Amino acid sequence: MFYGCMNHLKNMKIAKISDNQVKCTLSSFELSLRNLKVGELAYGSEQVKSLFAEMMQKAYSEVGFDTEDYPVMIETIPMKDDGVELFITRVEE
Repeated sequence: MFYGCMNHLKNMKIAKISDNQVKCTLSSFELSLRNLKVGELAYGSEQVKSLFAEMMQKAYSEVGFDTEDYPVMIETIPMKDDGVELFITRVEE
């Protein structure tokens, strides 16, 4: 599984919640590197798709969270410092 280069997400934090869920924490700096704001994450722009692909690759490499053959549900929670927490849940049928 390869989603692309992870140069911009070195400081992103990944925490495994369960076998089907991880939490990704992105700082406002990491979002600014991509010229993104929290509100733009809900839209499927190429920048957001690229960011998500990098997050999933990092989640896979760090905690073994694989979403390749599963639909996912994403909950985005803005933080007071303009960063964001994303809860990514793999939906198994």
